Amino acid sequence: MQYLDIQPLQSRSFRNLTGAQVFTQAIMSSKPEGIMKAAPDTTAGAEELFDSWADSYDSALLSWKYLAPKRVADIAFAEFGTNKGGNLLDLGCGTGLGGQAARVVGFAGKLVGVDISQASINYVRNRKPDTYHELHYGNLNMPMTFLMRDNVFHAVISIGVFRYVEKFDVLFKEIHRVAAKRAIIIFTHLAASWDSDVRQCRSAAQEMEKMGLWSLVRVGEPEEYMPNNPDEELAQETIRYVVYRKR
Repeated sequence: MQYLDIQPLQSRSFRNLTGAQVFTQAIMSSKPEGIMKAAPDTTAGAEELFDSWADSYDSALLSWKYLAPKRVADIAFAEFGTNKGGNLLDLGCGTGLGGQAARVVGFAGKLVGVDISQASINYVRNRKPDTYHELHYGNLNMPMTFLMRDNVFHAVISIGVFRYVEKFDVLFKEIHRVAAKRAIIIFTHLAASWDSDVRQCRSAAQEMEKMGLWSLVRVGEPEEYMPNNPDEELAQETIRYVVYRKR
């Protein structure tokens, strides 16, 4: 995949533009790190970002040494022995890298994906038709009414998504609702955001503990996220792998 050259986002040509104009400029450039950096860390920003990026997302992320999907699959199945014939929910499934990683390590059960980007969902349906059993368009800040059954998923994963979530209290309660008893819940989050409790992400998780709804298994040390990203700031970001178990 070849990308057009544009100036970095901090350059003079962007200084007098609004946020929306910067994002539009980045999309037109077709340079993925520019698109990612320009998008606001909101649900609306995620929808616009990934709708514009779906077709080349996989190639960009893999070239950036993005290992999070494999790490989460290893944690779920190799480390915690999640039932490989059970039900797995992938929140913010995007173009299906998390689902693919689960299949590679031998998961043969029912896989359900949810994402805010219809373009990404369409990409999975067209390019990876045997990965997911169900794909749903959904906003993780709202109740997932399309998942009507409670206590059904043996594992819930969310990879590279939480920077765009705005209502963690809603999301965590929905995860608890649909997760089976003793289900493993694994998510990644930017280490800086988790440590600083941005949007009360850590506080909301701890409140779930206080309510007796799940137990903390592990908060991992910061690890590389996209170390080969051409943008130095994005390349230096680290993530934590956080693991809970439903009570």
